[in-house]
Amino acid sequence: MNIAYHTLGTAADTAELNITSHDLNFNLSVSDLRDVWYKTSYLLDRKQSGEEKALERFNNYKHMPLKFNFPEGFSGQLAAMGLDPNRKTASGLKAAIIRKRVQTLSAKWLTHYTWLVSM
Repeated sequence: MNIAYHTLGTAADTAELNITSHDLNFNLSVSDLRDVWYKTSYLLDRKQSGEEKALERFNNYKHMPLKFNFPEGFSGQLAAMGLDPNRKTASGLKAAIIRKRVQTLSAKWLTHYTWLVSM
């Protein structure tokens, strides 16, 4: 099976997202982008927990280290979990990620320039 692919990027050990295409170059702060993402959680949390606790959590999330604990023997490979990416029948499993969509100026800016870069 011949499937064409294009490398879109590479991983980096920095806290920046660098997008380059033709004459365009954008260096975006991952911390700032995370703030945009977490703002929706803060807005929902404010309704559930009140302003004080919601703001406390929002201001604290960035000080918590990202730490992942995978079970012993976990390889991350589909086959190891009995999954086939080429299956033709439904698995019966369903999942959803539900987030309140907030179109902030930053999100609009990122969307617009990501579109420009893809041209």
